Amino acid sequence: GIDIDYRGITPDLRDEYTRFITELADALHENGKQLSVRFELPVQVAADRWETGVYDWRAIGVVADTVKIPVPSDPRAYTPGGQMDVMLQWAVGEVSRYKLQLLVTTRSADRTTNGVQKEVPYAEALAPFGQITVQGGSTVVNPGQQVTFTLAGLQQSTGIQFDSASGTYWFAYVDPNGQQHTIWLENAASIARKLQYVADYNLRGVAVQNLLGEENDSQIWEVIRKFINLVIPPVESRYAVVWTVENAAGSVLTQDKTALTNPNYAWTAPQEGGQFVIAAAISSDGGATGT
Repeated sequence: GIDIDYRGITPDLRDEYTRFITELADALHENGKQLSVRFELPVQVAADRWETGVYDWRAIGVVADTVKIPVPSDPRAYTPGGQMDVMLQWAVGEVSRYKLQLLVTTRSADRTTNGVQKEVPYAEALAPFGQITVQGGSTVVNPGQQVTFTLAGLQQSTGIQFDSASGTYWFAYVDPNGQQHTIWLENAASIARKLQYVADYNLRGVAVQNLLGEENDSQIWEVIRKFINLVIPPVESRYAVVWTVENAAGSVLTQDKTALTNPNYAWTAPQEGGQFVIAAAISSDGGATGT
């Protein structure tokens, strides 16, 4: 069938948009096809009233086979009894719950103190941690000499914290321009929290944006695989740093892991000398995989 994702339409075209969706649905159904329609996130204007813009939820909910609802980007929405619960309690009264599909993303949220927010891939969200520094500053050492490496960015941040109310991991740091950033990480734990709403409200299912082609938290795939079998496992991210040493030919000589709370790695230069590359990856599963 067809998935309609039209945005930015002025609300005064509400009747025309509904008519278009209705006619399209009729034509598709005549040919044995299905129609899914993506809505914009509604805006709450009263305790029991939501502004939906050009989207007539009830009318479109009758003719469409699937209705996709993007989830809020604010982690506070996922606290028990928060905005997500309030929205879904209203939504299932507008559209059949068996047609509603949550639309989640694997991208993390980067918020600055001046109110700017943008979505960033998981690997990019962790990039502020990624600058490796050498204790003493020299990258030339003698054979048999021990060298200590650390993640400078991590030392200048809050470190990764867990917000139990929303089930979301976060950290804050200050960029070179003096701007403070708060990063809310979209990982397996936060995805599992969102999937729980699908189960709690007995919704049609979930659609995941940016799942393919980006470097996401590797545990997300396992969460989704289990969800297909109607299992939503509790996820606890165990953050660590995976250190890898390679020679000039690119062969891995050694690999080790350290706690993210103390990301210092001591390495002893081999007697035979040579050029070596030391790399660090952030792991959310205790060191099994890294980003």
